[in-house]
Amino acid sequence: MWDLKSRYLPAVSGAMMNMGWKLPAVEAGHPDKMLTFWQDNGFLDKPYKYMLVSAFYGIAFQKGKEQSFREMCDVGKDVYILGDSGGFQAVSQQKILDPADVIAWQNQNCTTGLILDVPPYEMAKSREDEEEEGNKSFLAQFGAEKDFEGSLKYTLKNATVMKKGQKELLNLYGVIQGNTKEKAIRWFKTLKHLDFEGWSLAPKPSGDPDTLQWWLELAYEYLEDAPLHILQIGSPLAVAMTTRFCYKKYKGTITYDNSTPLKLATNYRGYMDRDGGNVLLGSRGQGEKEDTKKFLAKYLTAEGKLACPCNVCQTVPLELFQNAESNGALYMALHNIQAYNVMHEYIKSIAVDTDKLRMFFARLDPKLRAKIMPTRRPITAIMDAIDNIGSAEVKVQQRLFG
Repeated sequence: MWDLKSRYLPAVSGAMMNMGWKLPAVEAGHPDKMLTFWQDNGFLDKPYKYMLVSAFYGIAFQKGKEQSFREMCDVGKDVYILGDSGGFQAVSQQKILDPADVIAWQNQNCTTGLILDVPPYEMAKSREDEEEEGNKSFLAQFGAEKDFEGSLKYTLKNATVMKKGQKELLNLYGVIQGNTKEKAIRWFKTLKHLDFEGWSLAPKPSGDPDTLQWWLELAYEYLEDAPLHILQIGSPLAVAMTTRFCYKKYKGTITYDNSTPLKLATNYRGYMDRDGGNVLLGSRGQGEKEDTKKFLAKYLTAEGKLACPCNVCQTVPLELFQNAESNGALYMALHNIQAYNVMHEYIKSIAVDTDKLRMFFARLDPKLRAKIMPTRRPITAIMDAIDNIGSAEVKVQQRLFG
């Protein structure tokens, strides 16, 4: 039913659950269409039947109601839901989650669930957080390692509870943490005896190609082609590395999630293009903001329409995108999902062709390219390193240099 071979899962946040999914697209003149991306009568060119939902948000959204998350949001059984445990949100928002509650919610709503891990890191402010004090939960990120052994101990305890509560129809994945390959291996070996149906990797920082590479090496060496989910990777380079690894080295399926397309729209009215870049549109009533000027200069045609060919951009008036009192953020979120997935599918189509990948990255906006490639290694060298995972030469180097 589902193609999970290098598959992107849009991460649905609590804010988006409360913004009015399932509303009809009346403002755009299509009351027969719903503002969803997963329904057959949704507002996309083609429904996208994959998503990640955090149990942290799902449990809160469902609390006190008789219906399940699937029933409340009209998410059919044909939609693949990966239920994140909510470990990151629990740490960043200083809340306590009960693993029994998490597995009960996953059993009720999800195709696959992740165990409730305890990330062994402190929370740190990002540079943007210093400017946006009112948005800490969105901008919070992991900092230095903290209490690795204690975190592993509580993760094992939570995982044991969840494994006992797992029902037959749910696939349960273990989650591997660690800021070095050696620590991640230790984490994996501690949980391995629980016989999960798959594994989830938590690279940090997820956008760093050197970090992602050793996580992929770990998967190849230890996980025996088990189904994988990689948490929060979304840059074009990370997608290219993961997809190439999936097609050339790894026999199991690999999914990954990314919250940027949806959160960018709902938090900032950010509009994504098909190369992975974005421009902040801003909201009507804020005057001629510099962001809005950039947006109009980049995406507006001479006829006054958006250049993007997706049905959202060709149907929704520009002023609706900008109207802070409308559902413009939801329309933009639907555009972003389509734009991101076009990029994802194109990268998948060229992932094993190094020359085409090199040309793709060469034509990116220089600022975007510098952001997503924080390394001096050329794209050819990065892809060669993926191809060499598990080779005899690499094994000799590992034995000699550790």
